[in-house]
Amino acid sequence: ARGIGWARLAAARQALDGTSARVVAALMMSIDVAPMMASLWPSRLQLILDNWQYFTPKERERIAAYVAMNWRVSRDRRWVAETIRSPIDELFVRYFVREEPNAQEELSQWLTRLRKK
Repeated sequence: ARGIGWARLAAARQALDGTSARVVAALMMSIDVAPMMASLWPSRLQLILDNWQYFTPKERERIAAYVAMNWRVSRDRRWVAETIRSPIDELFVRYFVREEPNAQEELSQWLTRLRKK
């Protein structure tokens, strides 16, 4: 429940004040206390993409590893493609999963499927 609470705080901070280091702080706490809550992965990825500029270099390394781990353990990766809203988002996601086998191709397939709808 704490992971959900921290994620809600991050989302509320963004909704009220826009992207910021305060959003990142709450998001990092959400990830720290409940990293494997699959139900939070899409909203966390959206917050990561929206607030990337506010992560420290050390946090960026952790977040990149976290996104890659989420990709690796997900059976259905549609949620990753559904979170992408812009070419910049896609670029970041592709960077995060750059070392995952077949990730680039699979992401392209998901994006193509979603764009056809």
